[in-house]
Amino acid sequence: NFTDRIKEFRDEMRLSASSPLGQRDQMEEALKQFRETAALAGGEGEDAIAAQEKLTSVSQSALDEAKAYYASSAAYAAIWNEIDQTLAGVESKAGRQLTEAQQQLTALEDLVSGWITINDSVLSVEAAIAELAGAVSVRDKALQDQIDAAKNSGAETRTAEIAALYQSILGRAGSSSEVGWWAGTTKSMDTIRADMEWAKAHGAMRYGGIVGAYANGGVVGNGMFNVDSVLARYAGGGSIALAGGEGVLTAPAMRNIGAENLAYMNTNRSLPGNDNGAVVRELQALREDMRGLKAENARLATAMASTGNQTVTLLKQGNDQREEAVTQQKLAGSRP
Repeated sequence: NFTDRIKEFRDEMRLSASSPLGQRDQMEEALKQFRETAALAGGEGEDAIAAQEKLTSVSQSALDEAKAYYASSAAYAAIWNEIDQTLAGVESKAGRQLTEAQQQLTALEDLVSGWITINDSVLSVEAAIAELAGAVSVRDKALQDQIDAAKNSGAETRTAEIAALYQSILGRAGSSSEVGWWAGTTKSMDTIRADMEWAKAHGAMRYGGIVGAYANGGVVGNGMFNVDSVLARYAGGGSIALAGGEGVLTAPAMRNIGAENLAYMNTNRSLPGNDNGAVVRELQALREDMRGLKAENARLATAMASTGNQTVTLLKQGNDQREEAVTQQKLAGSRP
């Protein structure tokens, strides 16, 4: 439509010879257009189809701009690898979608063919219904396989993009645990890129994972969980191993908390001073007292009910006796 054509023309303007952007800005714009187009091409719907149609031309523009700026350097090789791996992921996903679509088409064709050939002499109504249910089951499985393949493809593309960021930003290959850690987070690719660039600017090491400056404290967001797998350098030489997921306290925070409390937390995996055992025991004793009071109340209620019944019986007996005496007096007075 008209809006899409205007957007495409504006994208081309930024990379044309008449663009006011510098060579590096043009290269970054070309890479931005490539990554956006590749992300759309890996999806579904009309936007994905449109992105797939122009993905190769956008990829070539990104390669040309990177080549013009970096020439045959390691930085250009990293960008080339990123584009190649991304295209491979899109290609693989598209192939799976085509195969699954063909499976669905075949299942539907078989279904239609089966209904056309049904007659009383060949298949009963019950058999026809069973065949229809089987065809529907095949169709549902093909749809589920397509959904699962799309999810797996998205994970593969994300992993490839993160591996490419290690090369382009940190100048080295990321280990499987490093790449896996980033891929397992909910962060967007733009946030991961920004985190890596920040880490590089604040002293990330090439051989031991992303270890930035921890003067402000924080969590070691790299390496293997609870395993000393990330190396950090001492200012005066030497190194120290950190485990993925460990926390770093600032010096003032450590002074306020104290080494004893830190040791308690590491040993017991909880904060000190939170022992509420005495309160729990007191509550249990109160519950026992309540049970005793309830039992005593029930006993008293039973006794009072019994006493009340006896009182009613005695009163009734007294009334009966008085009535009998009155009757006798009347009979005695009526005799001659």
